[in-house]
Amino acid sequence: MRVLVLGAGQVGRQICGFLVREDDLTLTVLDSSSENIIATMDQHGVSGVVGEATNPADLEKASIRSTDLLIAATASDDSNVIACYLASQLNERIRSIARLRNLNYQQPMLRESGGFIDVVINPETEVAKASLQLLTAHDIFYRGHFLNNRVQIVGIRLGDESNVLNTPLRQLSSTFLGLKAVVVAVRRQDHLRTALPDDEMHAGDQIYIVIAADHLERTMEIFGIHHKQLGQPVIIGGGRVGVDVARQFEAQPGVPPARIIEADPDRAQYAADRLGKTIVMQGDGLNPDILAEANLASADAVMALTNDDKTNLLALMQARRVNPDVTTIGIVNDPWFADLDSVISIDTIINPQVITVASILPHIRSRFITQVQIIGNGAAEVAEINIDESSQLSGKTIRNANLPDGVLVGAIAKGDDIIEVTPDVRIESGDSLVISMEGATIKTMARFLEPHGSTG
Repeated sequence: MRVLVLGAGQVGRQICGFLVREDDLTLTVLDSSSENIIATMDQHGVSGVVGEATNPADLEKASIRSTDLLIAATASDDSNVIACYLASQLNERIRSIARLRNLNYQQPMLRESGGFIDVVINPETEVAKASLQLLTAHDIFYRGHFLNNRVQIVGIRLGDESNVLNTPLRQLSSTFLGLKAVVVAVRRQDHLRTALPDDEMHAGDQIYIVIAADHLERTMEIFGIHHKQLGQPVIIGGGRVGVDVARQFEAQPGVPPARIIEADPDRAQYAADRLGKTIVMQGDGLNPDILAEANLASADAVMALTNDDKTNLLALMQARRVNPDVTTIGIVNDPWFADLDSVISIDTIINPQVITVASILPHIRSRFITQVQIIGNGAAEVAEINIDESSQLSGKTIRNANLPDGVLVGAIAKGDDIIEVTPDVRIESGDSLVISMEGATIKTMARFLEPHGSTG
């Protein structure tokens, strides 16, 4: 497959970083900045073209006519739309994915509505959804959904009160009979790896668990997590993400109103005009007096959702000083800051670019992969896969499937039922699996998912 990425800024560069892991893929990136192109080529070893995404001649230089998939990820919605249109005229078989912030652009541009874009990804909507999912417990720092919400992946921090401390993971199924939950990854001392049967969990570990939705409460209780809907949040940043989170929070039954702090007067008015119960305050989210006025001392969570990484990090540090027990959630775009959560005591860092990449990956992967979640800042992925009669896994038990090292099955769906994962479960055509994969195993697993007799 030939893929052309338009835009070599932070988003485009992260997209390239994930795509170079893929098998049988030729990757080219186009950007108007020669510095961006050189940096991306040096970092990821891809082909680069200096040019404008909206210039047909530059698209020709980037081999648009022989490209299979276009990913338009520049900073401009207009440029992304125009580039996809030009690509459809220059190459009628090309598929296109566009990163668009403006919701009004989305539906009319989609091919299913008579347009020319196959997939639209709105980062603000996805980030708002991810942010709201985290308002469930103080010790949950990651959350995602699979199989139409019948399965979740939850990242938790183990405390001293957990019932599983110093217990090998292989004993969980015999100790807690019928538990439909699998620990798939462990992060310890800032290193994430696939969980092994003999691993013992320690206080302070960050672990990722794939759980059947109807076993969530039981699993959280076993692992010592007080799972409840958090109360009133304070939101710093009244842009699209902050307003979207507040709007969704307003729709939750029986919750007190959120408070938004926004420094820009016009944006504060924008938020106030679009929200009902939410209290919008105009002021600096770094100012302790404003935080006090927002009643941060009694808030359960503070969410820093501005478009500036440093403002978000500083705001969360300031919030922690005002209320040491508050749950802190913030947006961070720059991957350099991604591992600072443990250093500056932030509960959850959300990277919009990683969410964008996760939305793109299923469209370039094997046809069996329908959804991807990225965990551990890219160290591993969790994917939903479908099995048919041609799959190399069909008819095999998990024990005999010879899955590559670094790959674990976290959940199995047979029809409408999510069943307990055991070594003797037989994988059959029509099943859906949720699997975790370390970064180094993704190419191997992609070949593994190819049909019987495929040369990959």
